[in-house]
Amino acid sequence: VKLDEIQKGVHCPVCGQLPLLYRKAKWYCSVCEANQEMAVYHSLEDYQLLVSEMITNKQLRNFLQLKTSAQASRILNRFAQPTSKRTTFSLPPLL
Repeated sequence: VKLDEIQKGVHCPVCGQLPLLYRKAKWYCSVCEANQEMAVYHSLEDYQLLVSEMITNKQLRNFLQLKTSAQASRILNRFAQPTSKRTTFSLPPLL
């Protein structure tokens, strides 16, 4: 699977809507109105299984359709481990 063939963004774990909106530190679904703090977890699993276990801030912003590097940094700091290069992060095995 090529990265450009994958639908990007955080998907709703309740109804599958893509993409979710990021509001007040939670992911909001405009279809079912679910507020999911951990919705990004499933999208990181998808990235890990389909693309790579390694990810950069820029790759994460592109894959999740994030607006700022600060948003990506918060997610990476919470769910991934920095490598020795400090610009690449390792996603834990099958999160």
